[in-house]
Amino acid sequence: MELYTSMTKLRMLTNVRRSRVLPRRGEVVVPIGQEVNPVHVVARATDVASYQILRAANLLSVPAKDLDEYLLVKEGDSLKRGTPLMRKPGLFGRAKVYRSPVEGVLLQVRDGCLVMERSGGLIELRAMMSGKVTSIMPGRGVVLETVATQIEGIWDSGKEGFGRLRILTESNDQELDPDQIGSAGHGSIIVAGKISLLESLEALEEYGIRGLIVGGLPSQLYHKANTFPFPIIVTDGIGKQVMAEPIFELLQQSEGRQASILSSSEKPRRQKSEIVIPLPTTHNMDQLKSAQITLTVGSQVRVWRMADDAAMGRVARVYVQPRRTKVGALLPGADVEFSNGKVQFIPFRNLDLFG
Repeated sequence: MELYTSMTKLRMLTNVRRSRVLPRRGEVVVPIGQEVNPVHVVARATDVASYQILRAANLLSVPAKDLDEYLLVKEGDSLKRGTPLMRKPGLFGRAKVYRSPVEGVLLQVRDGCLVMERSGGLIELRAMMSGKVTSIMPGRGVVLETVATQIEGIWDSGKEGFGRLRILTESNDQELDPDQIGSAGHGSIIVAGKISLLESLEALEEYGIRGLIVGGLPSQLYHKANTFPFPIIVTDGIGKQVMAEPIFELLQQSEGRQASILSSSEKPRRQKSEIVIPLPTTHNMDQLKSAQITLTVGSQVRVWRMADDAAMGRVARVYVQPRRTKVGALLPGADVEFSNGKVQFIPFRNLDLFG
């Protein structure tokens, strides 16, 4: 009997396939078989003018009536992507600058919001990862394929990026110290066990990083994360979680290599956010790992809603028939053995298989 649970892909050597799709119909500009790198344009489309509303007062955590004190632009100003919109002084002399996510015009400042008209223009869809074009979706995009290390995330900030991996914490449960970033962080994708301070994100922006991979992100930062210009991917959850040790160890083994942070998407098929770290083509293809998609004795699992952060263990026994939990519910599940030797029955719905 095959027993299924949620699964997070965590693979050191696997064949990764990823769709790259335009937001509207356009033109694919690469042929099947083309080798591409992250900056390679694979498709283009013509964009149309649209409107975007930025809840500026909420981002700054100030009353709507006080927004004018922080604005760097006025109604009618032309905007480029990255134009400074607002500036708010911070701790230790640092100031947070919020930049325009679009190119266009600031139409109106009203009720704590900025109403922007986005100009039409050319949309260029980049590969964002190294690989080969294996198929084409006419007018929409391509499917890329590469041999890589693959790690799926829980959440992302909606942006994508690539760069060399740099580990900034010594362990999976260590907090990022802004003073450890330094100029070496410029142009890198930073890895940290956890982050709990807004000042840490602001420092990362100041040093010009290309992306952030973090185990956990507190809810107060979750609401501000997508305002930063670099992509953020969370591997273990919103809250006090730290990075699962197997994920941290796999990233440690890949330090110094080029990695891509790819955002989740719904079309043409559901794609989770993920970290893809392409491997040299000299790797033996016979060593590729096949995915484990069913729960069996010995499977490595992550346990959701445990008292301990990022509770990891291995399946010791699988129950075909439902068992009664401590709270009296009758549920199917498995015994999981943790690193301290403790064995506990966990319902399937609380298990996440690392496959």
